[in-house]
Amino acid sequence: NAPRTQRGHVNDDEPLQYFFNSDAYQLGLTYDAGFATINSYTQYRRDRGQQYYSLDYTSTPVAALSILDQERTITQEFLVTSKPGPRLQYTAGAFYFDSKSDFGYVGVSSGVPSPKPPYPFSSASGADNRAIALYGDATYEAIDNLFPTAGLRWTHDNFADGYYVVGVGGVPQPAVHAPDLKTSRVTPRGVIRYQLNSESNVYASVAKGYKG
Repeated sequence: NAPRTQRGHVNDDEPLQYFFNSDAYQLGLTYDAGFATINSYTQYRRDRGQQYYSLDYTSTPVAALSILDQERTITQEFLVTSKPGPRLQYTAGAFYFDSKSDFGYVGVSSGVPSPKPPYPFSSASGADNRAIALYGDATYEAIDNLFPTAGLRWTHDNFADGYYVVGVGGVPQPAVHAPDLKTSRVTPRGVIRYQLNSESNVYASVAKGYKG
C-alpha cells in the first residue's frame, strides 16, 4: 500500500472493520396497589461483535488483530413507590443482574506479509457476573418544609466461571480458571433538606458508595 499523504488519512494495511449486532427486549409492568405503586422492569439483551484492525498502524502488513466477542445480560427490578401526599414518602426495591461475557476468539497475524483472516488463535477469555441488591429509601416531613431522608442498600456480587486461554503457535492451550469471588456490602445514605420556597432549597447529604 502507498503511504498516505493527505490530512486525516491513516497508514493502515488492514482497514478497520467492525460488525455489531444487538438484540434487546424490555417489559415494564405497573400495578396500583392502593397504598403504593408497584413497578416491574425486565430486560434481556444480547450483543455480538466482530472486529479487525491493524496493530502496527502502517501500510506494511506486519500485524493485525481480530476479535470475536458476545455478551448476554438479564436484569430484573421490582420497585415499590409510595403515593404522593402523606408526610412519609418511601421507595423500596430489589434488583437482579446477570451478565455473561465471552471473548471467544482473539486472533493475531504477524510477519510480512501477514496472513489474512481468520488470524491464528491468540487467546480467549470470559466470565459471569451476577449481582442482587435490596434497597429502601424514606423521606419524612418532620415539620413544615424540613425533610430528613434515610436510605440503606444491601448488595451481593458474584464473579464466577472466569477463564483465560492462550494460543501457542495458533493452538489453544488448557484453560486457566479464575477463582470465584463473592462480596457483600451494606451502604447507607442520609439527607436533610429544608424547602425555602417552591423554587429553592438547602440540604446536606452523606452517603457511602461501593464498587463491586
